[in-house]
Amino acid sequence: MTQTGETTFRDVVLKCYWDDEKHPSVNVLLGDFFCLGHSIAASFQSLPFTSSARVDDFKVTANAALNCYLQMPFREAAPIELTNEGTEAYRQYFYVDYELYADKLP
Repeated sequence: MTQTGETTFRDVVLKCYWDDEKHPSVNVLLGDFFCLGHSIAASFQSLPFTSSARVDDFKVTANAALNCYLQMPFREAAPIELTNEGTEAYRQYFYVDYELYADKLP
């Protein structure tokens, strides 16, 4: 995903639900989920996450391309919510890729 705005990483909340959960399994600030503390975008790679940012003297910015490769298993549905809890408008682009497997559970 990519996004704009100076306060996006601290103002936007990411929530993920699996199937019919009433409470999210993931409930975290966008920047914290993608390992970007203090709203500072930085480039890095790890096994489950990547961030590609234009480094501008480590200024507070949300201009970064973010990827998450964690397995998030679900059976029927996986609603993902992004909620802007701040006052600054921002733009968000995202792409979710998934794979379906035959159900092996009884």
